[in-house]
Amino acid sequence: MDKKKIPFLARFRGWIQAAAALLTNIHLPNFVQGKLYQGSGKTVCVPLCGKGGSMTARKITALSELQTGHYGILEPSDTEPEIAPENIDLILAPALSCDRKGYRLGYGGYYDRFLSRTNAVCAALCASQRMSAALPHEAFDRCCHYIITEREVLRTDESR
Repeated sequence: MDKKKIPFLARFRGWIQAAAALLTNIHLPNFVQGKLYQGSGKTVCVPLCGKGGSMTARKITALSELQTGHYGILEPSDTEPEIAPENIDLILAPALSCDRKGYRLGYGGYYDRFLSRTNAVCAALCASQRMSAALPHEAFDRCCHYIITEREVLRTDESR
C-alpha cells in the first residue's frame, strides 16, 4: 500500500490486509487475535443487526465473543458495549458490488442506515470480479471513500 496515496488507510494497514484476506477466503482468527487486538491501541467493534434494519456497533476483544446471529452471520451479544457511530474512525462495509465512484450494493440496507449516522471513513469490501461500471443509487446513499478488493485498494474521490 502506498502511504502517499492513501495516508488515512496506512494507519489501518493490518485491517486492510485482513480485509483482502477475507475476500480470498483465508482463515484469519490467529492473525486477527494476534495483530489487531493485542496492543493495537484500537477499539474493535463489529455490527449487531437488530429489528427493522437497525444496526449497532459493539466492542469486542476476541473473536470468541461472537455467536451465530441473524442470517447465520457471526455477531456480538447485545450485552457487549455499544460504540456510538460518532466514535468510529473506519468502517469496513461488505458489498455485493461497487462502482469506482464509491457506491456499493449491500445486503439489505443495514450499513446504509448506519453510515448515515457517522462521519467515519468507509471502505467497501468487494471482490474484484464484482466491480461494476456504474451502480444505481439514491440521494440518501453514501459513497465509500475506498474500495478494497483482493487485488487493490481504490480511493474513490481525491477531494475527500
